Amino acid sequence: MKHQEIADRIDTSWAVFRSLIDSVPESRVLEAVTPGNWSLRDIAGHIAWWENRAADQILGLAPSEPSGLSVDERNAFEYARISELTYEEALAELEASHARIVQVVRDTPSVKRRDVEADTWEHYEEHGGDIRAWLEA
Repeated sequence: MKHQEIADRIDTSWAVFRSLIDSVPESRVLEAVTPGNWSLRDIAGHIAWWENRAADQILGLAPSEPSGLSVDERNAFEYARISELTYEEALAELEASHARIVQVVRDTPSVKRRDVEADTWEHYEEHGGDIRAWLEA
C-alpha cells in the first residue's frame, strides 16, 4: 500500500467512525457499549491512546506505558485513566490524537501499512462495529 493510499484509508475510515460517534445521542454516551462495559467515552479515550502510541512509534519515541505489558494489560492501564475523564475530555483527546496521527503519517513518506493499520482504520472498524451493534440492539 502506497503512502497516499495509507493516508486515504485512514481518512475514509475515520469519516465513517466519526459520523457514527456523532450519531449517538448525548444522553447515551456513558452507557455500556461493549461486552466489557466500555462506554463511548471509554472507546474514544482508548482509540486516542492507541493512535498516539502509533504516532510515537513512527517518530521513534518511547512508549508512555510501562514496558512488557500485554495488549490487555495496556488497555487496562489506560482504562484507569480514561475512566476519570468526562466524555467531552475523551472526545477532545480523540480529536487531538487523530489529528496527530494523520499529520505524522502525512509527514512520514516511509510509513508502512503495518505501522498504522491496527491503530487506525482497523481499530475504527472494530469499535465502530461494537457501536453499531449496540445502537441496533
